[in-house]
Amino acid sequence: MKKITKILQAFVVIFGLSLMTNCTPNEIADNKNADASDKAKIWFDNHKNDYNAIILQYIENLDWGNAIVSYGEIGEVIEVPFALKGSLQASNEKGTLYNDHHRLMFVKDEQNEFKLLYVQMFTNDEKYSIQNENYNYYNIKDNFNGYIYVQDLSTNIGNKIKFEDGEKVENSSTAKMQEYACVYFGWWSSDGSFTALYEVGCYGGGGGNGVPSSGSGENPGSGYGGGTSGSNPSSCPAGYRYKLGECVLVEVPIIVITDASFSNNPCLASVFAKLGGSATFQKYLRNFDGSFSVANLKLSASSTLGNNVNAETTSPINYLININFNENNLNRPALSIARTFIHEMIHAEIYRKLLSVAGQPQIQFNTNQLNQLRNDYPGLYDYYMRYEFNIAPGQNPSDAQHEAMATHYRSIIVQTLKQFDNTLTNETYEALAWEGLKNTVAWKKLSTEKQNNISSTISNFNSKNSNCQ
Repeated sequence: MKKITKILQAFVVIFGLSLMTNCTPNEIADNKNADASDKAKIWFDNHKNDYNAIILQYIENLDWGNAIVSYGEIGEVIEVPFALKGSLQASNEKGTLYNDHHRLMFVKDEQNEFKLLYVQMFTNDEKYSIQNENYNYYNIKDNFNGYIYVQDLSTNIGNKIKFEDGEKVENSSTAKMQEYACVYFGWWSSDGSFTALYEVGCYGGGGGNGVPSSGSGENPGSGYGGGTSGSNPSSCPAGYRYKLGECVLVEVPIIVITDASFSNNPCLASVFAKLGGSATFQKYLRNFDGSFSVANLKLSASSTLGNNVNAETTSPINYLININFNENNLNRPALSIARTFIHEMIHAEIYRKLLSVAGQPQIQFNTNQLNQLRNDYPGLYDYYMRYEFNIAPGQNPSDAQHEAMATHYRSIIVQTLKQFDNTLTNETYEALAWEGLKNTVAWKKLSTEKQNNISSTISNFNSKNSNCQ
């Protein structure tokens, strides 16, 4: 019996060894790469909240199944592709960077921890496709023409690297001191134009290292794509430019200012990103183009608004209009949040028009401003006079903007909701458009039966759809 047992044990050992030795080199490499990406994923899940980087709020999903693992002079590098949320894409302010491709890059250090970096790839050709397998930290395809931006997410300092025919283009030291480029998240429109919403980061130019120096103070590698150059002196944090030997804060005209309270809220950030697919919402947002608009727009969030207030748009203060969302009222479907966005955007647009006739940083409604309003926007003038300044006997004061919205803007709200989610009935869109406008004359003119049907439709919609937060 003991003899049979020993024979079986020997057979198991030999069989196991045969299985190990029958693994192909590709299988061994695949297993090694899978193990590397698994370790990076575990590390990221445990440390992602340690980083204050805007990009982490706008990742739709990390494609760990297609992680790219490469090995070379700095060791193991894991790159994980991802797409941005909603309709967001990236380019420069003029929209001359194309085919944005995004990755998180993990570089293992001596302590078996990781450096976390954000990699963006752009092409000069609108029709050029970036294939994952042809591009990694150690290798760039020989026909690549474009730019790669690498940002250290622990410092937000980054570098811009230009490639021509797969080769890194080195700039002179003089050019390096002056060249920089800023990347924005925004939306591409059907006419081919790019609407820049907010800045992701600004990057120094030249052939500097894609990966910043290691903790030991040594250069960890040759930079993205395998070039060989020294560190780049013109890298500055987001919002700064390298000028005359130092990083200086420079105002860049952008359409919307996003407060951290807004951009760090997953619900608000994701709905705002998806609204990029709405041509109507884009049109209203473009009216706040920082290059030409009389007003600046800011998006923020707080928990101090009243329970019955979903958001509040303030009258301009020093040319700034602020839309403040109630963080306590986000337990609604995403389409309801989108309705709040376009409702408040209409408020902001009305304030922008009022500011354009004021000719001052604030709206005062003095005689001169009212006369100018009558000349430039007679419809708005009529609503302000009827409902706020020259109220008819027996009529209670009302909100002029809500009165105008209930009569003239509900179709705009319906159109935006359909563009955000086109799977519902017209009855649902029409009902949702009435939210926030039920104290108006237009609402009160509806029959009781119609009012009840609208309220019931809204209630059913809210109960049958999952909440945004």
